[in-house]
Amino acid sequence: MKSIKTILAIAAIMLSFSSAQAFDWESLKKTVTNVAGEDAGNVIDNILKTDNLEVSDLEGTWKTSGPSVSFKSENVLEKAGGAAAASTIENKLKPFYKKAGLENATFRFTKEGKLTITLKNGKKLTGSIKKGTKEGTMILTLDKLKKLGKLTTYVSKGTSLSIMFDATKLMKLVSSIASYSGSSSLTSITSLLNSYDGVYAGFKFDKE
Repeated sequence: MKSIKTILAIAAIMLSFSSAQAFDWESLKKTVTNVAGEDAGNVIDNILKTDNLEVSDLEGTWKTSGPSVSFKSENVLEKAGGAAAASTIENKLKPFYKKAGLENATFRFTKEGKLTITLKNGKKLTGSIKKGTKEGTMILTLDKLKKLGKLTTYVSKGTSLSIMFDATKLMKLVSSIASYSGSSSLTSITSLLNSYDGVYAGFKFDKE
């Protein structure tokens, strides 16, 4: 069986040949799974991938279905311990999301990029999202959490939606939302994500 490192090298080569067009990650995952097994295929899910979406592509109401974790490159993923590390981080993030009111929260986007977040306890946050200057990124701002500034997000969309942030930005975002929703400080989330270098983390969504 080929090593994960070899499989990822093959994936990188495949990506280099498809740089001019949208890449079919599901097909890549299926191919890798057939060659090297399910564990190797799962690794593909945990390398950061973004789609060059328009703001209007997000239109609708999306419900959070849990944390989403990716690594900045296959090298970081391998160093961190593979797909198991992503699963571990996701499981550790879940209690923080629940405490902040982000478990089963809804994010409603208009086609113009207006955003309304409804937390689990019914509290609402408004803001906006716009296309970033770097392909695959968008810029998120929240009206009542202006101290966060403009947050760069990494967005991908298939049957579900994934919005991720640099780990440092996610820590600030979740802690700020927790404070806004009336939860106590989530200082331990900082130590959790600080222990993983090269990580992007955020939210998975299902369309309502």
